[in-house]
Amino acid sequence: LAGIVPTINRALSERAALDPALAGMGTTLCGFAALNNKSTALPDGMDEGGAKGAGANGGAQAVLFNVGDSRAYLLGPAGMQRLSTDHSLVEDLVAAGAITGEEAWSHPQKNVITRCLGGGGQDATPDVFPFTPGPGEIILLCSDGLTDALREEEIWRVITSAVANGLPAVADALIAAANDAGGPDNITVVLVGCQL
Repeated sequence: LAGIVPTINRALSERAALDPALAGMGTTLCGFAALNNKSTALPDGMDEGGAKGAGANGGAQAVLFNVGDSRAYLLGPAGMQRLSTDHSLVEDLVAAGAITGEEAWSHPQKNVITRCLGGGGQDATPDVFPFTPGPGEIILLCSDGLTDALREEEIWRVITSAVANGLPAVADALIAAANDAGGPDNITVVLVGCQL
């Protein structure tokens, strides 16, 4: 991730420099990677550093990363837990105690992000954090098109009503609900079932 995210950022910036119509273009990023030695992303028996054994990740079996206001959630028996922190003006205001989470929902500058890929030189440093998902838990990765249209309790309600039909049905239901709520931006939803 230390190499990949800056490479993406550089590629976007270089592309924008070639076309004046793309000046200042940027995007957010949120992702998940399996790290344990049973991961299909790694050769059998290798850890994330390329060595045999338990690895240097402190026993973590996965990693999440984000830049901007795309989000990661953990879905499980205890409900929906937000794992990522938005890189946005309103998130900074909430953290400083200047506004409440409820005020952030309708804040006129809630679309102002403080980190992104591309974007004409903004900070592109990702937050990266290891964790160990439990069996049966689900990771939800989504763009702000979902979280700007639906509050977290609405997202959870859609998930619980559709989960019996499988993860593709949950993704379809979330996108439909966000579109029904006005679909103010592009809506991206990725669901990862944890069986590590």
